[in-house]
This record gives sequence, C-alpha cells and structure tokens, in this order.
Amino acid sequence: MNEKHIAAIDIGTNSFHLLIAKVNANSFQTIHHERAVLRLRENDFTNFKISDDKIKEASALLKQFSGICNKYGAEVNAVATSALRDSENREEVCARILNDTGIKIKILSGEEEASLSFKAALYKKENLDQHVLVFDLGGGSLELIIGKKDEIVFKSSLQLGAVRMTNQFFPDLLITEKRIEKCREEIKLLIGNIKKEISDFDFKECFGIGGTVTSLSWLIEKNVYMREHHFQVLNDYQISFENFQKVKKIVLGSKSLEERQKINGLDLKRADIIPAGVLIIDELFEELNLEKIIAPGYSIKEGIIIEAIQSKQLNSAGQ
Repeated sequence: MNEKHIAAIDIGTNSFHLLIAKVNANSFQTIHHERAVLRLRENDFTNFKISDDKIKEASALLKQFSGICNKYGAEVNAVATSALRDSENREEVCARILNDTGIKIKILSGEEEASLSFKAALYKKENLDQHVLVFDLGGGSLELIIGKKDEIVFKSSLQLGAVRMTNQFFPDLLITEKRIEKCREEIKLLIGNIKKEISDFDFKECFGIGGTVTSLSWLIEKNVYMREHHFQVLNDYQISFENFQKVKKIVLGSKSLEERQKINGLDLKRADIIPAGVLIIDELFEELNLEKIIAPGYSIKEGIIIEAIQSKQLNSAGQ
C-alpha cells in the first residue's frame, strides 16, 4: 500500500476526536490530532433524542474537521458510539450531518466499539501471547474485552459511563457520601452481571482506554509525583492501585464542581464527570482484583486507522 493519509473521527458522548495519520504499509504516524468537548447527551438517558441545537453544533464542528481533512487529502472514516447508538433520532442526525458536511457516520455497535478498542490497545505489542483485559470507559458506555494479539475470546458493552453515571447520581454535580454509595451500588450491579465470565479467563494484564484513564495519569503525575507531564501519548503508563487510591481521595474529597476545578492537573472540562469516572475505575480495581491499569495511549480513533490499514491490506491481497 502506497503512503497516504487517513482521518479517523470518533464521535463520543462527551467529546469529538479527529486524528489524521500518514499511513505506509502496516504502520502509521500521527500528523494531526484534536479534541473538542461537545456533549451530545446531557440530562435525559431514557427516550433520548439529540436536540436540534446539538445537531447544529455537531455539524459545525464536523465541517471544521472536514476542512482539515481536505487540507491533507485524507480519506475520512467517521464513527459514533454510545450517544448516537442510543438516540431515537440517530438516522435523522446522521442524514443531516451527511447533508451539511459530506461526512458519512458509521454508528458502532457495542461489540464493534469493543473490537476497535482492543486493536488500539494492543497495537505494536507483537510478543503478547497471553490473555489480557482491555476496557474502554467512555461517557455513555463501558466496553470490556479479553483476548490475545489476534484473538478475542470475550467482549461486552455495558450501559455504564462517566456522563451517564453523573447525570443519574450527581445531577447538580455535588458529591455526597450517600450519592457515592448509590452510584457504587449501580456500578457493582452492572459489573457483577459479567464478573463471573471475566473471572473465568486467566488474564495477565489490564489495559485501560478513555478520558478518565488519561485524566488519572495526569493527576498522578501532578499530585503524587509532583512533576510536570509532557507526554502526548501515554505509552503504557502504569496506574497502580496505590497511586489510584491517592488521587481518588483528592477527587471524591472535592465535593463541588468549583473545588474540583482547582485540582492540580485536572482538565477543567472533565471536572464535572471525573467523580463518576473514578468510581467506575475503583470498582473495576476492586471487583476484578486488578493490581494496576496500563494506559496504552491509543483509543478508538487509532483503532479506526489500524482497521483501515488491515482492510486495505486484505483488499490488496485479494486482487
């Protein structure tokens, strides 16, 4: 396959991501990446429809992304996850965005989202010959996958995300012990439904993907090690149970949004949903007996690029 540019657009519940990569043979190099916080889903998680204002905001943002893609002559691959997947007007949203921007969106099933996350997490881990657990914690859902390099043996998508739990248990963004306990009960219930299946597999390591995991790495660097973080890609950053407990205490001890916005190293745009994200990670540590979580630095957007490369290789081989 000749060198070319491929763009991946990930339309999530909490944010939109654009990644443009220079692709050659079976590898890629990131040449442009940006993230914009646009919360498609906010208060209503039942009978949910994306509002007209949100559709307009999404179209305007994707027009900007399209212009950047055109600048590089990049082939565009756009996917949407939990928010669009659950929206009653998803077909209308996709049609309007296609009409406004020329971008065709593929709405991923939970299993498709899990597969992309797995490919991203294990990218360039050629010597991995034992089962590992990969999870992708987003705004609206949690994907859990177990497998080896080229073999997935288990995958599941749960209605469990940082935005979803925030809206359900912390609607005014205030943290109380009673609310924390209620949120924990729901998380335990959902993870408990598949805990036995996961425990049947002898996985050796756990890789975590998503904005909460990235935020935790920054919080640890700033508040545990007291040092600046300069990494653009996390490159298998290790979040130990001990260090996680230290930053969990800081986050859950900051009862109001204003207090959390003052936490050293925390993205201001994530201060509202970080408590729910931390509680989900805490239950993953506890319920699955994890000693550490490894942040690979890649996510669905890189998974889109990897899948595009593999698809082109298969097409070339078949010609």
